[in-house]
Amino acid sequence: MFFLLVCVTQYMEQGHCDACRRKWRLTDTDLCSCGETQTMSHIVESCPLTKLNGGLSRLHSADEDAVSWLTSYGS
Repeated sequence: MFFLLVCVTQYMEQGHCDACRRKWRLTDTDLCSCGETQTMSHIVESCPLTKLNGGLSRLHSADEDAVSWLTSYGS
């Protein structure tokens, strides 16, 4: 479980969000489906479509809900 958390956290920290993709010219928009700028912090902390209750601290705890959120993110 810890390995999964490390892998997904590294994936997210590398900027697999539309704000970074726009910066690298991989997409034309940096907007999330909810209409706000899609940053990694937005995805985890504040997006009404994807946020994890408890945010980054919960994600770092790697409890059952955090792991479930990580494995279902993007599907």
